Amino acid sequence: MVRNRIRRKCRVSLEPLIPQMPPGWHIALFPNRAWTDLPPEKGTRELEWLLRKAGIQLVASPEKQPDT
Repeated sequence: MVRNRIRRKCRVSLEPLIPQMPPGWHIALFPNRAWTDLPPEKGTRELEWLLRKAGIQLVASPEKQPDT
């Protein structure tokens, strides 16, 4: 039960970052039980920080880019 809840929360936290990920990357997450109490917005910020710390450059998502 707890494992599935953690998996769902990780997926929800990672969803907003997927369009910003460079192509060809595979991400493995190893969350602990603290994710069960983490709000999705904070989880997204934490994942974004960890990806940048790992040297993965996030690109601007298409909806955030100005019209040309």
